[in-house]
Amino acid sequence: MKLVFEIVSKVKKESADKGTKYEARFKSSEGHRLILVSDTDTFQDFTVRPVRSELHVEIKNPQKTLEVSS
Repeated sequence: MKLVFEIVSKVKKESADKGTKYEARFKSSEGHRLILVSDTDTFQDFTVRPVRSELHVEIKNPQKTLEVSS
């Protein structure tokens, strides 16, 4: 299964206790959401506007059932 995500936002968060965190939020046309967080600005080359950068994801072993612990 292959999914294509478009970046919808990038945020740089700074705090005294956690340091600097970079966050990128992605969304697929099917409605899936993906949030990636890094200590480095890994997402600096991704653009939100005017053209959104794409992230291609291939899922090789998808979960078929939801297991709920009792």
